Amino acid sequence: MVDLDAPALKLELTPETALGMVQKEVQRRGWKKYEFGEIELVYVPFYIFSFDVIAEGGAPPGKAALNAHTSELNEFIPALLERPIAKVRKIPEDVEAEIEDAAVRPSEVEKVATVKISNALGAKRENIVISAVNKIYVPFFRLWVNVAGDEFKIEVDGCLGVPSGLEALPKKDKTWDEAASDTVKKMSSPAGLMQLINGVGGEFAKLASGKGTQNRYLVWGVLLLIIVGVGFFIFQQFQAQVNCEPHDEYLSSPEFLGIFGSRKLVPLPGDGETLQVAGRCTFNARDSRVVIGQVVVKQGGMEVGSENLNASLTANQPRVKEFIVSWPQAQGAAGGFELSFQKLVG
Repeated sequence: MVDLDAPALKLELTPETALGMVQKEVQRRGWKKYEFGEIELVYVPFYIFSFDVIAEGGAPPGKAALNAHTSELNEFIPALLERPIAKVRKIPEDVEAEIEDAAVRPSEVEKVATVKISNALGAKRENIVISAVNKIYVPFFRLWVNVAGDEFKIEVDGCLGVPSGLEALPKKDKTWDEAASDTVKKMSSPAGLMQLINGVGGEFAKLASGKGTQNRYLVWGVLLLIIVGVGFFIFQQFQAQVNCEPHDEYLSSPEFLGIFGSRKLVPLPGDGETLQVAGRCTFNARDSRVVIGQVVVKQGGMEVGSENLNASLTANQPRVKEFIVSWPQAQGAAGGFELSFQKLVG
């Protein structure tokens, strides 16, 4: 056993699981030919701290994480620490891992953190107060992938399996079949339809000016799909609408410094050895009808739990239904959680 000078989040993933998740993401970006380098497990030190900004408009307090090795802020770690993940003080002897050095000493944390928060928020350094500093190690699987002649560094946290570095991977140009499939998906929402209409409008402008002739058949094909999609969307407006949202305690703090950005779904412990997500669904329709469906929670794209809901609706009178979805803690795959409603009737 290797002793650590601070607690570490317990390793939950295997190298094979982490490699499989990255492989799936590379393929999702359209690449069929790629090569992986060696995968290694690294325990990265972080300083977790709270901060307050005073005398500048009353900005709310927040939590942040400073990478003790690179001295950079990390937006993911505070959200990760909100999950019920066990902590350990030793690395098992049968686990081959590297422990990164802390370039930032404990006595330097307050000064470095103040500078980083000041730059991130545009606040004066003298108005930033740093407190509740704690050190923690987080396990990451680190690997390199060779795509289109370039190497890209990818990291996957060893607790939930959330990858980082994938945004640098280029996307391969889609074939006709792939483009058509994406077009059909976009037509399922108003925003997607408008994006397609704007894109096709630009292509028609090019055709009118004598440019873009190589895209002529693609443009006409997409236009035909849009016409069908508009009709489908109009039809959908007469269907029942269901909007499901978790209660606030099941959402993480905003991803950037706890102040702004998206919020992730975070299950909480339920009865016994279970996890759960609770919230409410709002049903509405333009006519009277009965809606039956399921609230579904997925982890890493795989369903882990669901609850059946039904609502008898009166025309244009919204109805709210509460839900609780629970499942065994041992159940589920690696990856983030998602909440959705699958309509079965109505």
